[in-house]
Amino acid sequence: MSKYSTRTIKAAHVTMMTTVKSNHNIRLLKRMNSFRKCKIGHLCPSCKST
Repeated sequence: MSKYSTRTIKAAHVTMMTTVKSNHNIRLLKRMNSFRKCKIGHLCPSCKST
């Protein structure tokens, strides 16, 4: 249960940070979107946060 809570909190934090920095890093966000399709989720931060 604690792992799930931590994961949820971390995901929420990442989402919040992404929202805050979205205007500053629009290109980076688009890059993360493409990273989401990668099969090596452990290496890319986007898949890790999902």
